[in-house]
Amino acid sequence: MHLEVKEYLPEDGYLEVPQSPKDFCFPFEPYKIQVDFMQNLFEALESGKFGVFQSPTGTGKTLSLLCGALTWLKLDSDRKNSSKVIYNEREPEWMSKQRRDKRFKEREQEATQLQKEYDAWVKAIKKAELQGGLENRKRMFKKQTQLEGVSLMAGDKSTSADTDDILEDYESDNDALTIDDKSEVEKWLKRLQFNCPIIREMRDLGNNNKN
Repeated sequence: MHLEVKEYLPEDGYLEVPQSPKDFCFPFEPYKIQVDFMQNLFEALESGKFGVFQSPTGTGKTLSLLCGALTWLKLDSDRKNSSKVIYNEREPEWMSKQRRDKRFKEREQEATQLQKEYDAWVKAIKKAELQGGLENRKRMFKKQTQLEGVSLMAGDKSTSADTDDILEDYESDNDALTIDDKSEVEKWLKRLQFNCPIIREMRDLGNNNKN
């Protein structure tokens, strides 16, 4: 979006500097130095000039700056009715008024076009933010799915490993354990003792008591 500095022509008229403190909509009775501040600020804005302002500490510079600037903006937005015009003496007044009306009509069209461009810009920004949010959610979902897939694979491996620790089915027909059977049981118990956290904790506690 491209913004241009507003330029004023004689047909636009000029805004008179408010003389009454009430015209600045100050929230309370302003001091003389505050009124001077707002009037000079108003004049600088109307003239399109740069202004350097200085005021002692505690004189409400921020409030004076806001009230002075907002007062000018309010009157400028209704310049057609708020401004005064000095018509050219070399031409009929009706011609000057006609040119003035045409000028303000162009101003309204420019403002309407600028508003449309601004609305389109805001819409594009919101669309980009929404699209960015969707893309982020897609990436998060994909990442979460990948993590869940890895967890499932790890679970399958642990399940298969656990099945190695399961004893064979007991057969009542052969109560007497052979030497090979006893060695298998001992291996399983050692493995269980190593992997079980409760047994491991009890073993460590016993070792500490011995020490």
